[in-house]
Order: sequence, then C-alpha cells, then structure tokens
Amino acid sequence: MQSKTKNRITMEQIKELVSEKFDGVELAELYELKEGLFNSAYFLKGNGVFQNGAVLKIGPSPNTYTLTYEQEIMKAEIEVYNLLKNKNIPVPTILASDTSKEKYPFDYFFMSFMEGKTWRTSRKAVKENRDKLMHELGRYNAVVHSIQGEYFGYIKEAPRFRHKTWDKAFIGMIEDILNDGKHLGCKLPYDQILMTVKEYRDVLAEVLEPTLVIYDMWAGNIFISENNVNTSITGFIDFERAFWGDPLADFTSATMIFDDVEQEREFIKGYEEQQQRPLSIGKSERIRMNLYKLYLALIIHIETYRYPMLIAKAIQSNSRKTITKLLNVIM
Repeated sequence: MQSKTKNRITMEQIKELVSEKFDGVELAELYELKEGLFNSAYFLKGNGVFQNGAVLKIGPSPNTYTLTYEQEIMKAEIEVYNLLKNKNIPVPTILASDTSKEKYPFDYFFMSFMEGKTWRTSRKAVKENRDKLMHELGRYNAVVHSIQGEYFGYIKEAPRFRHKTWDKAFIGMIEDILNDGKHLGCKLPYDQILMTVKEYRDVLAEVLEPTLVIYDMWAGNIFISENNVNTSITGFIDFERAFWGDPLADFTSATMIFDDVEQEREFIKGYEEQQQRPLSIGKSERIRMNLYKLYLALIIHIETYRYPMLIAKAIQSNSRKTITKLLNVIM
C-alpha cells in the first residue's frame, strides 16, 4: 500500500546493503513486498543465508515526518525479535541489522522469510480449523506475556518513554498521540479523551509488572500453514508497536480475528495452559481493555497522515465512530 513513510530504495542500493552484510551472496530474486503500511520491505532469494528466502526492511528517511511513538520503532522491532528467538514461538531470525545511520541514513535489517499465508488470506483453512488455531494463538500469546521488562512504556532509549508505573506510561502514550493528532489537524474531542483516560488512573495503576505487549496481533501479521493434515500457525511478524505494559492490551488488537477475548474459549484454554494459571477478567480488566481499544482507534485514526487522501478519509470515518462509541462505553 502507498504510504508517505515508505523509504523505497533502488535495486542497486539493496545489492550494496547485501554486500555490506554478507560475503559471497548472489541474488536470484529481488522484489518489493507491498503489503506493509509503514516500512518498505523487499523479498530476496539467492545462495547462502538467502537460500530459503529473506526479507529486507527499510525504515523511513530522516526527513520523513512520523508520529511520536513511530520514532525509532525499527530498533524496538529488532529487540523484540531477539527477545523471542529462544522462546517457544515461531518468529523470523534477524540475519543482520544496522540502526546506527552512520553509513546509510535509515535503519534496516534482514530477517529470515516466513513460510505460509496470512490468517487474513487463509479464510477457508481458518474456518475449518479455527478452534485449533485459536488454541495455538492463545498459547503463543502466553509465551509473549512470559517476558518481563524493567520499566513501563515503549521500547525506546529516550528516558521520556520509560516509566515506573503503568498509569503514568499509558497516560503519556495517550498524550503523545493526542498531541500528534492536534499537530496534524485531526478533528477529535481531545479534552474528553484525555479526561476519560485520566479518570481511570487508579485502574491502570493496578498493573504492577511490565509485560511484553505486541499490540498488533491482527490477521495480517500471523502466518499459518494450509496443510490438510496439520494446519497450524507458522509465524508472527511486525512488532513495531511493542511496549512494556499490561498484557490485556494484546487482546484488544486482534483485528479480523476476534472482538471479545472473553468469548474465545479455545484461545483462553491455550493461554491458561501455557501460563499455568487462570486468566482473570473482571470489571477493572474490562475497563482497561476498553481504554486500550480507544488508544488503538486513536492510532488508526491519526496514522492516516501517511495514506492517500481517499483511503485516509474512509479510515477516519470508521475510526471516528469507534472512538465515539468507546468513549460512551467507558464513561
């Protein structure tokens, strides 16, 4: 999809990056992967480490406008891949990376290629094997949530993103996205949104342990095999939105998979089996999940600055309705 943040580079530049990081590699295939919405990405296949295919992701150029949370997010994605590489969850392997910007004015990394089709495009296989896949998805979510951090907030080096409590971190995240929206001229009830979130500061403060949260568990980021004998999840990608926070937030980002985690028995069974304890969801947890849905709706609404006008208007029309509905539910 067309996006202002995509930093498309030439085939010759890609070959230069390959030569910089890998000795003796010759490319047989090289083409752009156009599905992403933020970074540019390319498929590569050749000899050596590229024998089974690889993906090169390129971050935005330095002079490209990005939202506050989008700054330096490729560093966060690389860190999350490395955090998960020795866990019982299928994710790509980072083959090489460079976020120094010393030689090239952008962040980039190479990762192994994930086989399979996405959950979004495998409708028949998902329909026929949904219980099994939901059980697996719950188990893998629990694996992610077994990883604890040292602070709350986005995975960034700047101290302003790191907080001792979840309420301070999340309110800061809300303030940042609202300030971005004001800067871009988005028409939203800013005061009402911030007041509503701050009203539940005490409920947010109930979260005491910073847990790894992917916050982008939608159907386009999950790969499955379409095997008649053993259909299963084969991979997870795109961890740019990850932060240290409340694990319940991941249950609110499952776009095109489910809307209400409490109705997903197989997901909960898989999650509880891996965690080896019950998943407890009460009044406070439901309030927090609605706040995380509100935050995601704000991101979806405001990140449309990157998209073509007609697409942006269509997305904003839907997200504005979602924001209004959630404010009514939360209040």
